[in-house]
Amino acid sequence: GGSRSAAAAAAAAAAAAAAGEDPGDALIKALLGADWEAELLDDLAAVIDEEDEQTPALPQQQRQLTQPPASAAAAGSVQGAAFDAEENEEPWADEVTGLLLGLVSISHEKYLGSPVPLPGGAQAIGEEERCGAFWQAPWALFVVDDSTQSCIEYVNEAAAALFGGGYLDLFGRATHELVAADLTAQSEWAYAVQKVEESTSFNVALPQLELQDLAGQRVVARDVTMWRVDSLEDTAIGMAVLVKSWQLA
Repeated sequence: GGSRSAAAAAAAAAAAAAAGEDPGDALIKALLGADWEAELLDDLAAVIDEEDEQTPALPQQQRQLTQPPASAAAAGSVQGAAFDAEENEEPWADEVTGLLLGLVSISHEKYLGSPVPLPGGAQAIGEEERCGAFWQAPWALFVVDDSTQSCIEYVNEAAAALFGGGYLDLFGRATHELVAADLTAQSEWAYAVQKVEESTSFNVALPQLELQDLAGQRVVARDVTMWRVDSLEDTAIGMAVLVKSWQLA
């Protein structure tokens, strides 16, 4: 019975391999029969005929055997709508960004002793409104990761304007590219980062920093606050920089 058919299938596969044919095809034919494809098509045709008998007749030219059932088409349209919604979602408004901004808020309160100064108060803003509130804030905010390059993880609308680019133009960019190129400005930035990372307060307030936009033009950032951003496990994951005002030098 089963052992003989399995042995026959294995022998057929071996013979096909020796003949240079696809052993997989030979194995399928040995297990399902040489005419398995024709039999499968006959079975499908029988199922289709049975479904046709249960539905109102349509003119022959309107019949499409490849048309999916209505439920499948509806599911496809729902999935397509969801996909379009994800495609149209702003990159600064996704769920991951919302979680990051939540950590920025928690860390600000932990290290500076007060909520992030959002209009209306950070505590009054729910999770669903968080991304929009940070994006539209009247000050510039950018967040960098804890890599050696301190790459941009987030910028709000004001920070994007400060640096002269869009969100995706700035995302992932090393921060040394956004600090004025001269040695003094780079040293001041490095010192500020070190203070945030190594001081017991994990924050620093600066009267100004010398930054630069994507075109290489110097930007003087004033009333700057920098603080460490922690995960929920209290491990450092990056740093946030809030700039109250700025102007081209």
